Amino acid sequence: MPRETPSYSSAGLSIDAVREADLPEFRELLGELAETLDMADIYTVQDDQLREALFSESAEMEAIIARYKGEPAGIATWVEGFHLIRGSKIMGFEYMYVRPKFRSYSVAIAMLVYLVALAKHRGYLRIEGFVQDWNDPIAAFYRSLNATAASQSAYRLDLDKIDWSMFKRIFGR
Repeated sequence: MPRETPSYSSAGLSIDAVREADLPEFRELLGELAETLDMADIYTVQDDQLREALFSESAEMEAIIARYKGEPAGIATWVEGFHLIRGSKIMGFEYMYVRPKFRSYSVAIAMLVYLVALAKHRGYLRIEGFVQDWNDPIAAFYRSLNATAASQSAYRLDLDKIDWSMFKRIFGR
C-alpha cells in the first residue's frame, strides 16, 4: 500500500510522490534512464505493471518525481527492506535519474537530501544504493554524509552517522 510521502518545494524545484496522473511523465523519464543505461532494448514494463508496483494495496516500490519550474526533471525509486539482525527497515535505491539539462541545478542532490530526510522521518536504519561509475558528484555527496562504500559503486548510509542540522528544513525534525 502506498505510504504517505510529503511534498517538498523550494526555489523552483518540487519533489512529490509519483501519482497515477504522473505515470506518462514517469514512463518517459524511465525510458530515458533505460537509454542512459543502454537497456532500451529490454525496457518492456507496461502501465498495468507500474500501477501494480506503485499504487496497489500490495505496492512493492515507491517513487518520487522532481520538477523544475513545473517541468519533469527526474525520478527516484526505492524499495523497503528489513535488517533482520537489527530489526530495522532499510531504504534500498532502485534507480535515480535526472535529465541532463537539469543536472547543473543539483536536482539529484536535492532528491538524495529529500530521500535521506524521508528515511529519517520513517525511522529507517540506513539507505543503500548504487552510483554509476561516471557519477562522481553523487558518490562525493554520499561520502560527505559519511556513507561507507560497500563496493566501488555501492554505498551504505547509516542514518545515525549523519549531522541532521542541514536536513531540519525539509521535515522540521
